[in-house]
Amino acid sequence: MTDRTQLLADLRRTRDLTLPYFSYPLEVVARSYGPGKWSVRQLLMHLTDHESVVLDRLRRTAADPAQTVLLPGYDQDAWANGLFYQSRSLAVAAKLYDGARSSLIELIELLPADLEGRSGLHSQRGRMTLLQQGDTWGHNDHHLVQIRAAVGSAA
Repeated sequence: MTDRTQLLADLRRTRDLTLPYFSYPLEVVARSYGPGKWSVRQLLMHLTDHESVVLDRLRRTAADPAQTVLLPGYDQDAWANGLFYQSRSLAVAAKLYDGARSSLIELIELLPADLEGRSGLHSQRGRMTLLQQGDTWGHNDHHLVQIRAAVGSAA
């Protein structure tokens, strides 16, 4: 089970480390961390979309006392290809990312301890409690490694 204090610290830390990349020059965010891999721009858009999905999952799970919540997965490559990652505004994405992440943090802070075990059914991972869902949010760190590699590739 995820510790709420550590989860909140990780969410704040990765938010604060990620946000500056949205303001990097276009030639930098166009870089990829390897052949055939996503660019910094694509990674930032993915993180933005993922935050919205996770926020929706958390809201649904926290608000449904019957715990019949279905938590749909999504095809990240289909989203990258179908949601205009190459054309979307980085400034708008930064606001969306920050707003969704800040909302997640607020909801987790307000969540009564007796609801931490409330769960939903993830379409790919099975039943997950609210804080187990929090464990998946750590994927931001994984993408920060990729972003740093891409940004540093021409440094």
